[in-house]
Amino acid sequence: MRKSYEKFVDYIQKNGWQFCINEHENLKLNREITSRYSNICEEYLEFLRCFEKVVTPDQTAWFLCVPDYEEISESEDKFCFNEFEQISLDVAEGDSEWTQEITNFWDKTFPIILSTSYGYYSYYAIDLTDNSCKIVYGEEPEFEETEVVADCFEEFLGMIMRGEIVLGESDD
Repeated sequence: MRKSYEKFVDYIQKNGWQFCINEHENLKLNREITSRYSNICEEYLEFLRCFEKVVTPDQTAWFLCVPDYEEISESEDKFCFNEFEQISLDVAEGDSEWTQEITNFWDKTFPIILSTSYGYYSYYAIDLTDNSCKIVYGEEPEFEETEVVADCFEEFLGMIMRGEIVLGESDD
């Protein structure tokens, strides 16, 4: 476990989150991910090296970890990392201009948390535009409309630990 995530591990342990540490600290993202998202910020890559799973106590919000990025699921009861992009593309079916706008948005928006909390879909992502690595928040029905919530991943984790960002319905 990298020293930089010890406070976060303390936080998630004290708050009843489910998590698995990546004991080998290896990072093997598939080629589809690394070619589409070639400029993922190092802070999040380090997080992926440390954790295999991080889920809120009520299981309604979860960090996406390497296994979540491995393949696109065909299962209807499992969310894939690009679930909200797929929903938007389904809505835009037949409109090539809209489809291209959605794809362009998601090419520069790397999802890191998915949530079904409070009865609606939402997510946090890294904005890869101009290598900014800002953390953005989006929700249904307009997944491609986002707001910046943190300037970097480290700041984002701090906001979670201070309760400024609440993930999951039962998180205090």
